[in-house]
Amino acid sequence: MSQIILTERAHADRMSRIQSLPTWISGISYIASYVALAWLSIATSSAPFGIVSWSPETGLSFAAYLIFGRGFWPYLVAAVAVSNVVLHGESFPIVYHIFSPVIIGGGYAFALNWVQRSRWHFDIKLTTLRDVLILETIAIVSATSIACACVLLLSALHVLATSDIGYNMFRSAIGDLIGISIVSPFLLKLANAGGLRTPTREAVLQGLSILAALVFAFGFSKLPHFRLFNVMFFPIIWIALRSGLEGATYGLVVRKSV
Repeated sequence: MSQIILTERAHADRMSRIQSLPTWISGISYIASYVALAWLSIATSSAPFGIVSWSPETGLSFAAYLIFGRGFWPYLVAAVAVSNVVLHGESFPIVYHIFSPVIIGGGYAFALNWVQRSRWHFDIKLTTLRDVLILETIAIVSATSIACACVLLLSALHVLATSDIGYNMFRSAIGDLIGISIVSPFLLKLANAGGLRTPTREAVLQGLSILAALVFAFGFSKLPHFRLFNVMFFPIIWIALRSGLEGATYGLVVRKSV
């Protein structure tokens, strides 16, 4: 029991040290990481209008705001603005560059601020099923609302055809939701644990099983990938059963990265 108390106290101390960093250092690091992740998601997707299949930078935003608090919201807005300029440049009208950071960065900050100040407040350590469910619920609601607003803005600016609105709303919302569901729990668990876990023999085998599942799913060009892709669930189930939510977040990040 004493060992558990000491471990929990050490984790709390590590989180306190993270939160005590000067805001400008945390903010600049976050913005640089946001742009890098946004570039990565675009580089691995052929989707137009920057609407990608998954958005890890949105998951980073969720985790950063939950860790550093309501005073961090200007950096969420600034990260979207910098990302737009660096990655999209003249692809979008100036009006979009002005309003999208407010819609995206401000929208997610508003949603998280509201839920954390309401009776639905949850522990960012994600120690209970309730915490995870509330995180996912606010992710679904906010991602859907922001996707609708951004796509409607693109349509109003005649960047996006009216016939493409529904599809791109769905794609944008799903991309943000996947990014939040995979990256946010991983980063929150990582921050509360104080660092990456030391790999064990079983963890190595689990990592190799993810790679094997990927090879099996995509290594046979003439077979139906959408069916073979189901084998990816088996390594994740194994990891989740053995290591809980923390292990599952590691496995999902590895799976999505490779």
